[in-house]
Amino acid sequence: MEYQNILWEQQGGIGIITLNRPAALNALNQAHLIELNDAVQRAGFDPGVRSLVITGAGRGFSAGADVKEWGAAHEDDEPSAGWIDLAHALITRIYRLPKPVVAAINGVAVGAGCDIALASDLRVASTAARFGQAYI
Repeated sequence: MEYQNILWEQQGGIGIITLNRPAALNALNQAHLIELNDAVQRAGFDPGVRSLVITGAGRGFSAGADVKEWGAAHEDDEPSAGWIDLAHALITRIYRLPKPVVAAINGVAVGAGCDIALASDLRVASTAARFGQAYI
């Protein structure tokens, strides 16, 4: 799969996923979630990847769900079931990955972005990191 919203690289045995929508503080849209699910699965199956690092480009780790996408696609304030299913699959996949996952948190980690950090085995945060949940 070719990625548009994330960067994938491998340095030795370390797989690195960079959330790459810095203008939107790496807010997660549906395409982003599909790519993240693929990259985490890829890291899990690749015997050359012994650990995984997830980080964000720019000044944010992830501002959570891209609510602009929701507003454009839905009349009500409810996210699509597909988005929720993708987000839950991603969080579960990170949590169950049989390799160590490190969240390198360089800025805001809110909502689903905070969930990604919490599902990781280890969190390393810069002094600019901020965490939050806005669920009801």
